Order: sequence, then C-alpha cells, then structure tokens
Amino acid sequence: MAAPPGEYFSVGSQVSCGTCQEQRLQGEVVAFDYQSKMLALKCPSSSGKPNHADILLINLQYVSEVEIIND
Repeated sequence: MAAPPGEYFSVGSQVSCGTCQEQRLQGEVVAFDYQSKMLALKCPSSSGKPNHADILLINLQYVSEVEIIND
C-alpha cells in the first residue's frame, strides 16, 4: 500500500523534529517506512569524528512536530 500524498519523507531531505521528551533532532532522511511510521536520520557523529555519522531511528508516534528544512 502506498503512502497518501504529503505523508512521506524523501530520501536526502533535511528534517528537524521535536520529540515528546522535548528533544530536538535534525538530520538527513536515510529511510522512511510509512506502515510502521519509522524515520531513519543521518546526523553528525556524536564522537566528533568527521568521517563518521550517527543513524537515528525515530518512531513518529512519539514526535510532536516535524519540519522539512530542505527537500
């Protein structure tokens, strides 16, 4: 089943979202699964190493807002 128009994220888009724990997450969309409402974001490495990245898996049921920064 395809996602309804306007209810999906394009791979490569930059998004910012606020979680229900009032944490702000921002990164590049790597993957999105509409059925499970899971979003995978690639973010700068928390270790500070320039050639590494963190991948965050976000359950959109626990997100209060999502903003597309760059599509």
